Amino acid sequence: MKLLTVNKCCCWFDLKYGFLTWAIISLVFRLTTIVMLFYSDYLPIQQPEARVYLKSITPLMGYFIACTIALFIAVKGVVQEKSILIYPYIVILVCELTVGLSLHAILAIVVSWIYFVTFLVAGAAGIYVLLCLISLYKQIKRSEENNVKSKSNGANLA
Repeated sequence: MKLLTVNKCCCWFDLKYGFLTWAIISLVFRLTTIVMLFYSDYLPIQQPEARVYLKSITPLMGYFIACTIALFIAVKGVVQEKSILIYPYIVILVCELTVGLSLHAILAIVVSWIYFVTFLVAGAAGIYVLLCLISLYKQIKRSEENNVKSKSNGANLA
């Protein structure tokens, strides 16, 4: 079974630079979220219920830190052209997309139709980013396999 692949990101960017651009935007978002969660203890909140709520999102900060580290590793894999470093972030992206789209679908049914619009937009963008990342992964994997074959052919000729 051949999965759909793309050759360019956003129709005109190279996959590598398209992913790096998206990764920088995502890193800014994730680091901003981590800083906001870390400093939420120091907010001047008088209601004790709000403090309990803020304490309950501490595991979320751990998740964001782990995903940020995985994204840094994926960026390193793209820059160094090592496919094995990209794969963990593909798994994280699939999980985030699944959970995010499920949450949007539930909110669209329970709360408001506007979440259906965000479901469509977030779903399309997320699936496209995943498709670009998988295509980049395959491209780097092929490049690695060709380098191994050329090295083995060079060793056979010598």
